Amino acid sequence: MLGKLFKYEFKNTYKLMFIIYGVMAFVTILGCIAMYGDSDPAGTENQLQEIFFTAAMVFYVLGVFALFVVSYVYMCVHFYKTMYSDQGYLTHTLPVGQMSIFNVKLLVSLCWLMLSLIIMFVSIFALGCAANRGFSFDADFDMLMVDFQNLFGMSLHTFSIYMIFAMILSCLQYLLMVFASGSIGQLFTKHKVGASIGAGIVFYMSGQIVSSIILVLTGYFGVMNNVNVVTYNATENVTFSTTVSSMLFSGSLFSIIECVVFYIVCMVIIKKHLNLE
Repeated sequence: MLGKLFKYEFKNTYKLMFIIYGVMAFVTILGCIAMYGDSDPAGTENQLQEIFFTAAMVFYVLGVFALFVVSYVYMCVHFYKTMYSDQGYLTHTLPVGQMSIFNVKLLVSLCWLMLSLIIMFVSIFALGCAANRGFSFDADFDMLMVDFQNLFGMSLHTFSIYMIFAMILSCLQYLLMVFASGSIGQLFTKHKVGASIGAGIVFYMSGQIVSSIILVLTGYFGVMNNVNVVTYNATENVTFSTTVSSMLFSGSLFSIIECVVFYIVCMVIIKKHLNLE
């Protein structure tokens, strides 16, 4: 039954997501053409080419907006409609546990957001290759890895693995924050959407306050204010890399705690306080 739930959830959400991905592919192609033409070594730029470059970049920004903001909002609205609105009556009549339904919706939403991130990275890489008229792994990439190791005190591979984990965690965190906000909102008999938005604002502001405290406690602001990139020395390098490592670890730990809290909020409300009136 869970397999059918996953299949139905993907089938119920893929149309808009594929449209967004198609738009992103189109603006990426436009952006690559514009970047390739703008980096013409012969310097044969003209006014028409400049107009095309500007228009392509505007469309690209709009495509990125659709890729993340529209898809994220769509996932959140879809969750609320199928869990707590009139469609929720049909959803909760399925012969599956309520938390199983919630977990399927959460995982499917996470999969779409992660696919959006992958498409975004591929798009940026394509633009970079178009701007540089190719990409030399032997020279450019090796130099980047050495500079990165010197600055952050960790290899680019290690940092990349961490960032992949952090992005997955961040997507999960923000999905659960909205899902928890919607769950709290449906407890009210009136103005459920307004209550959900209010709960979301409280969650978001609380998270920002704690994040700022973490930055202060890890000494991030002090290091960034004192580091001089031009006269950067070995002592500053050690201090900076230690601070960044501490900040990344603390931020990840806080995100995990938030995910657990949001998930518990959703679980308690769905199991014991579900209100579809």
